[in-house]
Amino acid sequence: MMREAVFHRTYEEVPHLLSVEVKGVARQSCGREYIKFKLGVSTENQQRLLIGTKGRNIAFIKNSFITQYCKYKGEKPDVEIQVSILDKQQLRVETS
Repeated sequence: MMREAVFHRTYEEVPHLLSVEVKGVARQSCGREYIKFKLGVSTENQQRLLIGTKGRNIAFIKNSFITQYCKYKGEKPDVEIQVSILDKQQLRVETS
């Protein structure tokens, strides 16, 4: 779902070499699910594009994921997204 949300917002601007890692999932004391993602791209330009001006793209991606998650699970999660640049070793593993 997260990958679809990214490509829905960025279309062809972010290459398909996008790493989506779930860093953690936990049920909070209030009962809401908390999900932390790490998105990895290969360049600083892709990172800036993914985040967007004033964080608009990443906010759209987060809201799109939450909407799809709500349809699937019937509950709204708290979501945190970190965007990082993959190092060369990670890029080799991703393309292998």
